[in-house]
Amino acid sequence: EYGSDYNYGLHLTMGAMATVHGGAFTARGGASTRGILNNGSALEMLGATVLGEGATDQNLGLGLTGGTAWLRGGTVSGLEGMEAQGISVNNGTLRAQETNVLGDTTATSSFGLYNYRGTVTLVGGAVTARGATTTTGIGNDADAATATLSVQEVAVLADSDGDETYGLWNQEGGEATLYGGSFGARGGQDAVAVLNQGTGSSLESLEISALGEGGNSVAGISNRGGATALVHGGSYVARGGGSSCNGLVNRDDSTLEAQNVTSLGEGCSAWNKGLFHYDASTTVRSGEFAGRGGSSGAVGIDAWAGGTLEAWGVTARAEGNSYQNLGLFTNLTEITVASSVLEGVEKWAYTGSSAVEIIHSHLIGIEGVGAGLSCVAVTWDGSFYESSCP
Repeated sequence: EYGSDYNYGLHLTMGAMATVHGGAFTARGGASTRGILNNGSALEMLGATVLGEGATDQNLGLGLTGGTAWLRGGTVSGLEGMEAQGISVNNGTLRAQETNVLGDTTATSSFGLYNYRGTVTLVGGAVTARGATTTTGIGNDADAATATLSVQEVAVLADSDGDETYGLWNQEGGEATLYGGSFGARGGQDAVAVLNQGTGSSLESLEISALGEGGNSVAGISNRGGATALVHGGSYVARGGGSSCNGLVNRDDSTLEAQNVTSLGEGCSAWNKGLFHYDASTTVRSGEFAGRGGSSGAVGIDAWAGGTLEAWGVTARAEGNSYQNLGLFTNLTEITVASSVLEGVEKWAYTGSSAVEIIHSHLIGIEGVGAGLSCVAVTWDGSFYESSCP
């Protein structure tokens, strides 16, 4: 501790092998710390406490560069400094089971776990990041190469009042697979529980819980910038805080397929939307999309600026907004809605100049408005409309 440059609790290098059962490994002070640094070596750790803290620049609990690490239980933390990371993987292979990981600093950047071009498998446990300008529970970054992440039944949380708060951030061609567990983002300007971003980035999730809350712009899942997401089941909620809450977001040439999901935007001051689509390709099957509260608009499904959206067997509902409540709100997007329910207090649909086809669906609300709106075999206010809209 307190060397002027790097400080290590344990340093493995040049193909070394280490097996650790219990104990504590701490690095403290200087410019950078590594509670444990594994450089091209093999580490097996059971129930140990690992800590890097107090350096001015960067503090890592565990740094893994090109080696392998298998963790079972224990805690791994990076605290303070300009950048704090509980675990940092660079071209290495990590498996962690029931391990608690923390990155916490009030400065520039904190990650619970950051994977750069590595292979990471997490089973159980918790990963948390706190306090920084950019705060990320888990980051998975391929940087145009390969980064593979598998997360099963892990509690992931990013909590900060800074600029960007992400529970999971998969980017630049990363591959992320999520099985169960919870992903949370709390506070900041942007609070996104799961962010899948960039051309070639792929996300597949099964029955996860994603909650963004308390930020200015809030989302459960945001899929953007040419990314691809396949979402099976689960709950996606954006709640409270600033001006805009969106349960699910698909935008900017991205592709989203969601099946049997519950998606809710509620409690933001202006807009609250179950699903927000912007110039993308979106397919939703079954499930419920709801917007609730606010002063500018509550919208079940909101689709703008191009692309295509298909909705099969869904409920799109809006309620509780002081200005307007719209089941479907769209412009300049080609849309098909089939075997679904569209419900809005003011309008079940407001379609602008979009081509919108509604088939075998139930409509609830005062009216539907839009030049491009067409209906086949729909019901509204107790009446059946075979080939026209009510």
